[in-house]
Amino acid sequence: LGGLCTLCFLEEVDRLIGHNHLFKRSIILVKAWCYYESRLLGAHHGLISTYALETLVLYIFHVFHTSLRGPL
Repeated sequence: LGGLCTLCFLEEVDRLIGHNHLFKRSIILVKAWCYYESRLLGAHHGLISTYALETLVLYIFHVFHTSLRGPL
């Protein structure tokens, strides 16, 4: 049930931000970088969890919302 609530919350955030799914594209980009380049992703190995990563991306959107135009 918790995962479903998280999905609904993140979907609502993406809808509020808009800009052609900028929030989702940013999460995908950061997750790919964490997994393939930095090896930071994987809570079961003592690394950062996906939910923590999504929360960090959401914080960046909260702080820098006026200047963000793309996922890079």
